[in-house]
Parts: sequence; structure tokens; C-alpha cells
Amino acid sequence: FEDKDRKLNIEIGGSVSYLLSRLKLHNGLPEKSHITGSPGGGIEIRVSNLPLISPKFSFSSQVIYYNVLYSYDTLTVYINDTRMFGIQYLRVPVRLDYRFSHNRLSPFISAGMTFDIRMSYKEYDHYLVNLVTEHYDYLIGLSRFQWGLNTGVGLIYKINPRISLKLFTEYEYGFRFFGAFQSDKSNNNDYFIQTSVLFNLN
Repeated sequence: FEDKDRKLNIEIGGSVSYLLSRLKLHNGLPEKSHITGSPGGGIEIRVSNLPLISPKFSFSSQVIYYNVLYSYDTLTVYINDTRMFGIQYLRVPVRLDYRFSHNRLSPFISAGMTFDIRMSYKEYDHYLVNLVTEHYDYLIGLSRFQWGLNTGVGLIYKINPRISLKLFTEYEYGFRFFGAFQSDKSNNNDYFIQTSVLFNLN
């Protein structure tokens, strides 16, 4: 029988990451958005040994900062500036992880939701944004929030009883990239490579 009263295990630490993002416009035009990249950094929390469920499950979340520039191949539309938006945002994924073992080196899988908080953004070429959104005189701007679904695989290496190293690759599907008008069908496909160092607080 499982011990329903087992004590929670809480870890917290720092994360570094690299993002590759591809914007899909779904507007009838050729999909010519460039793949863009950004380093990121932030904090992570991981809670394991949860009650009522298998100890192989754990909860994890992060707050990571990114600064991403989205651009578009304008060679066929005769616009000089290829840039659309520069976005500074905080990514907050919330995941349920499943760890296959509790050995010193153990693989895991995860799935969950992501909430992006756009702290600021800059629009570069107003005519280009109008073109790719199919929205006449697009003055609404971007939504301040975006949400998505994420899934990933990784490894946890326990350096000692207090410190663990986490290596992680993750995919995220972001809904409604623009998010500020009803007919928006855009989305973004994001890929992440991450490393975290976690310290056990127990």
C-alpha cells in the first residue's frame, strides 16, 4: 500500500534555455515567416512525492524571460523591412512530469499548459503587419497574453542528495499568436532546449 501521508519534496533553482520559434499565419499567403531564436533564463520549481498518486509523478513550473524578434520574407511583397514584432515576454509553463525511475540518472516525460505574459512589444513595419494579418489598418496590437500546450522529454541527474541537474527538450503549440481580433487563426510552434540546476529544500 502507498503511504498517503508522505512528505512533499520541494526543489527550486535556476534555468537557462534556448528557444526556436516558427510563426504560422494561416492567412492564405505563403508561410514565409522566418524561424527565430532567443536565449532565455529564469527560475524553476519542482514538487515531487505528491500524496494520493504514484511517487513517479511530480509537478513543475518555470518563469523564464525571452526576447524574440519575428520577421517575414518580404522579397515578393516589395517591403524593405522584414521585421514584424519584437516581443519581450515571460513564459510560465505548468507541467505534470512522469519519472520512470528514482535512480541517480532517470528519464522523464512531461505534459502541460503554458501561459505567456508579454511585458512589451515593438511593431516595426505597420504595412507588413497589415498584410500578414489580413486586417485593414491593424491598430489593435498584440494580445498581452497567449496560452499553449506543451510536452517534453528529459533526464534528471542527482549530483548529490541536495542538488540535481535537469536536461530537457520541449515542444509547445501556442494558440492565437496575435490574439487581438476574432478571426485570428495564427499559431506558433516553439522548441526549447533547457538546463536547470535544482536545490532540494527539504
